[in-house]
Amino acid sequence: MYLDTPFITAFLRLYPKFTRWAPATGILIMCVSLAASSYSQSVGHLILTQGILYALGGSVCYVPAVLYLDEWFVKRKGLAFGIMWSGTGLGGVAIPLLLEFWLGRYGFRTTLRIWSGVLFALTAPLVYFLKPRLPVSASTYKS
Repeated sequence: MYLDTPFITAFLRLYPKFTRWAPATGILIMCVSLAASSYSQSVGHLILTQGILYALGGSVCYVPAVLYLDEWFVKRKGLAFGIMWSGTGLGGVAIPLLLEFWLGRYGFRTTLRIWSGVLFALTAPLVYFLKPRLPVSASTYKS
């Protein structure tokens, strides 16, 4: 995720009209790649689906949130970023515990399918609220 974020950020800065659709596209890529990884029969397929496609979808979904947060907050930008990063940390603590419970109960294939559905159900409705504060410029500056 961290390796492709600069490229996705640059792409979305050059073509800001795609930024509005990027979160929905990213969530779709993430959920499809997780569901596809539950059918993996080889390590290569698992690396492709979970290692590459899931990370790419996560970046495509995450970068617009960071770009929009920078637009929405001026005076309390540090607080806004702190709340966002703490939410990321909270998810990093809670989600592995939930996944460990599901893995012990259902196995890895069913857990991946369940998590794919839960991830889509919880995040897809939030895409509507992820909007830019400023309208997209009719022209973009390219040197």
